[in-house]
Amino acid sequence: MFVQYEIGVGVSIDGPRELNHHRVDRGGRPMFDRTMAGIETLKRRGIPFTVLAVVSQNSTGQAAQVLDFMRELGTSWVGFNVEAKEGANSDGQTPSIDHARRFWRDTFEWCRRNTDVTVREVSNLWGFLGLTQEQRDADSRHDPIPTIGWNGDVVLLSPELLGVRSTAYDDFIAGNVLQDDLPTIVQRAAELLYVREFTAALATCKQTCEFFSFCQGAHAGDRFFEHGTFAATETDHCRNTVQAPVLALAELLHGKGSR
Repeated sequence: MFVQYEIGVGVSIDGPRELNHHRVDRGGRPMFDRTMAGIETLKRRGIPFTVLAVVSQNSTGQAAQVLDFMRELGTSWVGFNVEAKEGANSDGQTPSIDHARRFWRDTFEWCRRNTDVTVREVSNLWGFLGLTQEQRDADSRHDPIPTIGWNGDVVLLSPELLGVRSTAYDDFIAGNVLQDDLPTIVQRAAELLYVREFTAALATCKQTCEFFSFCQGAHAGDRFFEHGTFAATETDHCRNTVQAPVLALAELLHGKGSR
């Protein structure tokens, strides 16, 4: 099926076995061996795959080891999500910005030595720095990220909101595809309280945050899960996934880290 329909495959794995102890199935059984078996199946069939990895407190000092592992897996593209408390991961241990800066500094150093693996966050930052000043200052349009549940319910802005209960936000339901088509549901987005709050918060971010032109306001879900509202601005995600890479690169370029 993947071959016939040219489906892109992304695999979630956080690095060597010891960094995957949180990845278990619904019965609490470790997933690492089954994930590795799935990767071997993809490789036997010649199906390329990307990797998404969570950076936990335990792995912030192991960037090079994690990236070496990813390269050995056979992927050419890795995206990192620094652990945050959101959705089902309400007990997550969010790294400090200093730990995140160390991780990104080591990641930049690794990418300088190894050009056969693209790291999403490194590529995004280099791409931003390659824009003209006019392009950097321009506002991007936010993807509403419509996410459809098993029963047809649609939530917007953050897939992690699907299945989360909130009386104040009507469980974030924007509509149902069994009743309305998706374009109609998205067109009504501005009527939703959480979309209005997020839009207003973006305006505040633009006025007050020196990182806004790079991050463009980042993710809506993190605002809710950390602050209980979409009207909040700075989050742990902002600090660890937007600010920390910028600050880490600045350290390197100013000679404070390894050259």
